[in-house]
Amino acid sequence: MGKVKDIFQDQRERASVVCPECEGDGKVVEVTYRRQSFDRDIGEPYEDPVDCERCQGEGAIFEEEDDEDP
Repeated sequence: MGKVKDIFQDQRERASVVCPECEGDGKVVEVTYRRQSFDRDIGEPYEDPVDCERCQGEGAIFEEEDDEDP
């Protein structure tokens, strides 16, 4: 069963491209501003890692193979 898994993994890697937005990490940094205190409304920036929307956190974009051949 390991050989079949290796073949499938090789085909999947060949059909993928590294995501240009997250550079293969699967995470992008989103800057949000949070208040410093109740009486001070100036925001303090926080960097929150979130899943990349383009690759859905996979780190690679997979090409869809068409089942229909002309």
